[in-house]
This record gives sequence, structure tokens and C-alpha cells, in this order.
Amino acid sequence: MPIEYPKGPQPAGNEIKPGAGINVAPLELETYLDFTSNMGTVSEKIFGLLFQFPKWGFERFKIEESIEVSPVFREYYELTISQKRALQEQIRAGLATIFTAISDTELIAHDVRKYREFLDYFEKIEKGKWMIKHGKKEEGQRLVKEGTQTLKSIFIDQVDAHTGEGIALVRIVARWPTIIVDFQRLEDEDIDPRRIREKYKISEAEGVVLSTKNKLYVEWRDNLFFPTVKERYKRLFSALEARKQSIEEYKNTLKPVIARHLSMSETFATSKTRKALVRGAFWRPDSQALSSDYVKVWAWKPFAPNEKYKSSRESVDKVHAQHAGFSREEISKLKKPEPFGLGKEWDMTMDALPIEPSVDKVVRANIKKIEHAWGIQVTPKDIYDARKILTEKFKESTGKGLGGVEQWAFSPYFIFFELPIVRSVIRLPNGSQVENMFVDNFSAHLQTQNVIILHCLEIVAREKQMDQYIQQLLGELGVKNEQVMAIDDIIKSEYPEIFGTEPPKGVKGRIKMPGAFSKTGSAFSKIRTSVGKFLSTLGWEISFLRSEGPYEFAFYDRITKYYASEVGENFAMVKNFIKSQFQVP
Repeated sequence: MPIEYPKGPQPAGNEIKPGAGINVAPLELETYLDFTSNMGTVSEKIFGLLFQFPKWGFERFKIEESIEVSPVFREYYELTISQKRALQEQIRAGLATIFTAISDTELIAHDVRKYREFLDYFEKIEKGKWMIKHGKKEEGQRLVKEGTQTLKSIFIDQVDAHTGEGIALVRIVARWPTIIVDFQRLEDEDIDPRRIREKYKISEAEGVVLSTKNKLYVEWRDNLFFPTVKERYKRLFSALEARKQSIEEYKNTLKPVIARHLSMSETFATSKTRKALVRGAFWRPDSQALSSDYVKVWAWKPFAPNEKYKSSRESVDKVHAQHAGFSREEISKLKKPEPFGLGKEWDMTMDALPIEPSVDKVVRANIKKIEHAWGIQVTPKDIYDARKILTEKFKESTGKGLGGVEQWAFSPYFIFFELPIVRSVIRLPNGSQVENMFVDNFSAHLQTQNVIILHCLEIVAREKQMDQYIQQLLGELGVKNEQVMAIDDIIKSEYPEIFGTEPPKGVKGRIKMPGAFSKTGSAFSKIRTSVGKFLSTLGWEISFLRSEGPYEFAFYDRITKYYASEVGENFAMVKNFIKSQFQVP
């Protein structure tokens, strides 16, 4: 759920210090709009407004949405809420299919591991023979002996043991205590009982038994066991890979279904919206046929104040990540492979914004609020993606002086609109239906680049929240110590010695940017702000001495006279456009 950002700078009680940023919402730039019309008109006008925003140069986003339908409104209820119930059943069936596929995969994987173990013994024998042939006799003989003895053990335990009482080797150990050891010493060519007796100094009767067993072993190994192992391993391995791919396919098929289910958020789903509906609802869901859907829209665009940022740039410069405000540790994380980083090929530069460092104190001071509000952990990649929303729009806008949309001025000052739109469909007792739309309240803000970056970060957080929910539902993410983590990372944290996790490398803390913010300049800034605060206590408000950042600090002289008037003109333009759509003067 969107958070409320600190206000400032203001004459008293400002939370954003002068020069550090601007988030001003004048009371006169706030209004309540309410319109009622025939069915379809409200929807038409809402879409018309959203399509008009880009023509005016505004970037607009949907940040919040919900729907509530009275069961009495049966037709609409069947089309909306019942569809959500159907999606829930589809998700349950899909998850059951995935879990069944995983169970089947584990059974196949167990057989694959068993046959791979058998093939490893044969591989060891063949490798030993190759080494003997190429002059490494001692090591080769050792490998052949190890592999052969293991296969003979399998033959004794799983084949010969079932030949019958008094015949199996394990059954006649009482007569010849060393017969199993003698069998292990036999070579493939040992098939003559007399030669076996002379070679291993045993009785002729035992030699006859060993000769017979050795013939059976060689026949089993070469003509039965080995061909069967190869064939089954190939077949099972193919089935395992197909099953793994099918699991991924089931997950990919289920992801859009889950996303569609989440997009149909009900008003009663959260405590805040439940309270608002219970306290302020004017209708009875058990007796009146009414539906209500809610969406909160954000829209913004930069503007160039008088005497500042007059000309638009023809191209956007590149800036090093350090100059953009990223720390060395964050840059190190951004160098990691996707999806958690940008990859090793990233050259540690990014498109510049009008004021750098763009990731400043105001941005960092509100990251924890965003994490708490959206239930996610903000990573350097998220901050990079939030910043990229702005840089991409600036790049897209440069060089488009001629066209159907307004070109963005390369300026750090923005007009920001917030429109909480509630659309209601009411079916009256006489059977007629009407639509109603109210915006409570439509407000306009003057904001600086750093506050807009926070809005962009909330958009990224909302998308990440949905992705995390889907991944948790599909078992791709887990929770440890109240933090959402990848399954591999959780396992590594629990068994670091086994799974080989390494402590993070790098130096914590921000990197001092070369050529910027020297110690002398920093000290002068502290002295200047201290003097400004002291004079303010005496009643002498000198904004220059109190400014603590690169943005406009003169509240009365410039912000109210030049900046707010620009925001007011655009606010009036949008408000009049909405009224004209409903033919209201």
C-alpha cells in the first residue's frame, strides 16, 4: 500500500530540509469530484483521461486497485467474484499437479541415481583398462580391481543369493569359509576348475564351484546386467529431464493465473479497506445491487521553472554508479548475474538524471518505509530499476520536439498528480442502471526528483511483491528470519560448510566521489547551516544559510511564486478536462 512521504520545505515544521528536496501539496490544489451518468459513460471518461495524460507529457501508473460486488447484483457478481473463485480452484489444481509431478520426479531421480552408480563401476573398470594399456599399470589395476569387486558383491547379494539353498555362495560359507574371498580373487579367464585349484591352492571341489560361479558372473555382467543398466539409465534419464521440464512448464502456466487472481483484489481483503467500507459505505451489500471498484493513479512530468533549466538536452549523459549515489557494496551486488544484478559485463555506468547523486539522503531515509509497507526487501537492483523508470523516459523524450506528445524538460522539478478513483455501478429497483465516479481527493504536488524516485521505487516494490508471492506459492522462494530469500540461499545459510557459501566481499559504506564534496566544502556547509539555524531562532529567516542540498530553497520567494503556479495551471487543466467530459461548467 502506498506510503505518505515527508512534506517540505515549509515555513515551519518541515520534514525535508530546504535544498534537500521538495514535496509540497498546496491546499488549493486539492478537490473532490463526483459525477453520475448512464452506464458506460464513466468508464469511457476514465479511459479518456488515462489516454490523455501521455499526450500532455505525463507518465502515469496504477499503484493500487480493488473491487467489491454485492451478491445481490448477480450478473456482475458472476462475471467478477465468481471468476476469481474459479481462478482459485485453477490455482489449487495446478499446485496439486506440480506437487504430484515433483513426487514422481523424485522417484525417477532415485532410480537414475542407482543406475548411475552401477555405470560408475563399469566406468571405473574401463578407465583402469585404458590406463594399463597406456603404461599406468599399477593405478589401472587398482581401478579395475575396485570396480570388479563391487560388481561381484552386487552379483553375490542380488543374483547368486537367490539361486537356492546349498547352491548360493552365502549358503555354503560354512563348508568353505574363504569361498567368497576366493571368488573375489578370480579373474575373467579363471573358468577351469583344475587351474583354479592350482592357482589359488584350494580343494578341487571348491574349484568346481568357483568355476561355475565365475562363468555365471561373467555371463550376467556382460550379457545381462551391463546392457540392461545402459538401456534403463538412458530411458530413465530421458524421463527425468522431461519431468523436470514439465514441472517448469506447469509453473510458467500457473504464474499468469496467479497474477490474474491477485489483480482481482477484493476491497474486504485488507484491514484498511475493510474499515473504510464498513464506516463509510452508504449501501447494504445484502440488499442492494451495487458494485464498486477502486484504482489509485499516479501521474507526473518534469517542468522547467523560470530562469532555471530553460533548454532541453539533446542527449543524456552517462554517470558512474558512485556519482549516482550507490555505495561500493551496492555496486558489487549490481555486478552479480541476473536477476539479482546486472551481470559482470555492466560497466558501472548509468544514464544521468538532472541532479546527481540521485540516490540521496531523502531516498535512503524512506527505503525502510517502503519495505515495511510492501513487505519486500529493497535491493540495489530495485533502486537501479526505479531510477531507470525516469532515465528511460528522459531518453525517450530527448530529440522529440516534433510529435504528438509533449517533450520532457531535463529538469529535477516535477508536477505530481494523485487520483484515487472510485467507480460504482448501481442497479435501481426499477431495473435501470447508473454509473458513478468520485475522486476523493484529486491532488497536485510539487515534487523534486528524489521524491519521484521514491514513487518509482514503490512501483518496483509492487511488482516485486507480486513476483515474490507467485514464487513463494510455487516453492521458488522461502522465508527465513522474516526475510524472503531464494531456496538456495536459505540452504546455504543453514549448512554453510556443506553448500560452500562464502562471506560477502567488499567494503561497506559510501564511496567518496572524486572531485566532489571535499572536506573543506563539507565543513563550510555545516557552518553555513548552523549559522542559518541560529539566525532563524532570532526571527531572521535567511533561506540560503539554511539550505542543505541542490534543490530550490527559497520557499516564499520562488517556490510559492514560480513553481507552485506551474503546478496550479496543470491542475486546473486536468480538473477542467474531467469536468468537460461530463459537461459540467
